[in-house]
Amino acid sequence: MPLSPARCKNCGSFISADVTQRFIVCPYCRTRYLTKDAVKTFHDSKRENKPVAPPADIIEPITSDFRIIGGVLERYLGESTIVAVPANVKEISSQAFSGLGQINLVTLPEGLKTISEGAFANCISLSSVYIPGSVHTIGNSAFEGCASLTAVNISDNVVNIGSAAFRGCTSLSLIHVMNGIHCISTSLFEGCSSLETIRIADDVDSIGASAFKDCSALDCIYIPESVHSIGASAFSGCESLTRIYVPGSIENIENNAFMNCSSLPILNLPDGVRNIGDSVFEGCSSMVSIRIPDSVTSVGRNVFHECRRLGNIIYNPKLLSTLDRNTKWSGMICNPFEGSLMSNRFAEMKRCPRCGGKYEYIVKEKKTEPQQDEAEYANITDLIKSAISKTPIISKALDYTPETHDDSPTYYSSNFYRCRQCGYKKYKLN
Repeated sequence: MPLSPARCKNCGSFISADVTQRFIVCPYCRTRYLTKDAVKTFHDSKRENKPVAPPADIIEPITSDFRIIGGVLERYLGESTIVAVPANVKEISSQAFSGLGQINLVTLPEGLKTISEGAFANCISLSSVYIPGSVHTIGNSAFEGCASLTAVNISDNVVNIGSAAFRGCTSLSLIHVMNGIHCISTSLFEGCSSLETIRIADDVDSIGASAFKDCSALDCIYIPESVHSIGASAFSGCESLTRIYVPGSIENIENNAFMNCSSLPILNLPDGVRNIGDSVFEGCSSMVSIRIPDSVTSVGRNVFHECRRLGNIIYNPKLLSTLDRNTKWSGMICNPFEGSLMSNRFAEMKRCPRCGGKYEYIVKEKKTEPQQDEAEYANITDLIKSAISKTPIISKALDYTPETHDDSPTYYSSNFYRCRQCGYKKYKLN
């Protein structure tokens, strides 16, 4: 068989060409072209003094159905449902298996270091994968959308798992978060609706935003003492969650963290929690009791909105001044317990929702006795509305948002209700 030196026009590799054949296929990049063109490319490169081909340890020939360059599996080209990745692969490139719906089992070799971003994304039939102990990095969205994936075993050597790595794995029911991980990243298990149990390792120090959002089957979770913050919407939509241990190391619970955890009945927040964000417990319709520790310095808006059964909120009345917040749209001090059963009961009794004390009506900073008849309240309200509608200056003022300060809040009107006992102010009674 007469052979002639040739060079691939696509990847630049030096190869041998059978000149009796019309076409040649490069063994490195699988490009097919005319033999005479490959031979011509070789001689042209010699005349131009072009660099020689990279050594064999940089570019390897394609092995069966795999395109491997420099130890990186660039793309799986086969059609098999069961895949064994070659032993010389050190990294699985971004999108290497992405969207290959026929694959249901993948075996990864010892020596593999990295699974890159989106490597197995949307492999909808992939049901099982073993990640060897040599792997230290799993990229963003690496297994996102693998709807048939039921179990994942990850070694302690993995030190970084990117955002949304397992998002949308709706069949995933069991996973062990290994000891090498220090942060559960954003949306890591979001939408894993079959996930019932998870163990968070003792080295984890933070739970990212939406990490377990809409894990609707998750019924119990233990957060270790190493965790300092719970991100926004971290457990939002975990509608089966009935038990959760929050350690004393937690300082910040961000917005919507436990929103719509509709099966959570009781929660005792430990001493150490400082900040509770907006709508943290909104929609927790089964919650009947909660303890807010003395360490809390701020509580966001709508924290207990739609908590219709919440009738027992344990808190220190001395912290009321720190729990109140001024809303930008009205300048009024907010009731941090608004929306809870406790607040609604006090409203029905025409008493302060914070301390249970009686209201008095303040007109132009002059105290008046509490009104006994709701009709009188309505008449006063109608008079105020009528006066405002006839006064263009006041009407304009209503469209303007004044600057407010915690120590001296600004009000649009000087007429309001005030609790005799704790001083809580409100425009109207519910």
